[in-house]
Amino acid sequence: MKLTRKSIFSGKETTRDLPITVNEIMRWQSGEYIRDVWPDLDPYDQEWLISGLTNEEQDELFNKED
Repeated sequence: MKLTRKSIFSGKETTRDLPITVNEIMRWQSGEYIRDVWPDLDPYDQEWLISGLTNEEQDELFNKED
């Protein structure tokens, strides 16, 4: 499913095509933890769903090294 999110850091909009369903989104929006709804989803993608942060922004903000 293609989704577009706006970064809370930069305001930049990005679109990703993720292996998720509308039903899963509804579960998450109803209060289930993202890691419980999508345990196999890449952590970068999980954070992107929450905050819209790109991978680069996540690396910058959380001091992740290449």
